[in-house]
Amino acid sequence: MRKKSAIQLRQLQKRKLREMLVYAYQHSPYYRDTFEAAGITGETVKTAPLSAFPTIDKAGLREHFDRLITVPNLTQEELRRFDETEKADRRPYKGQYHVVHSSGSTGTPGYFLYDENAWNRMLVGIIRGRRGGCPCRGSSSCWPRAPESPTSPPPMDAAAERWQ
Repeated sequence: MRKKSAIQLRQLQKRKLREMLVYAYQHSPYYRDTFEAAGITGETVKTAPLSAFPTIDKAGLREHFDRLITVPNLTQEELRRFDETEKADRRPYKGQYHVVHSSGSTGTPGYFLYDENAWNRMLVGIIRGRRGGCPCRGSSSCWPRAPESPTSPPPMDAAAERWQ
């Protein structure tokens, strides 16, 4: 696979961000309502300036979780019960979702749900970051780079190899 230029990466990032905003508008009652309250409609979600979109903090994520999440018929309470009863090497929730939670340092843990595809992409991102393999190649517009990789990087698992 050919590496993308910085301009191509920016274009890809913008396109994927817009796709995510459209998906959130179409599948999350919370985001649809907050976007519309900000004057963003189904017709303008693809073109509205990013500064027009409302933001949300951790407390808001926890408070509005049940209306925010795009998986139908899923609640934060269900995830809490699952998290309390399953071991760390747990089976996927409902047979298809990986559940991760924050430490709860603010008093209540935050829950994050990944389908298999999103889980694998997240893992690859972690692996690339640890190996210094950020796609921006260390540009100042990206997160801080990991320390230089050793000459022989550790082997990647099968999930990571699929996304190379």
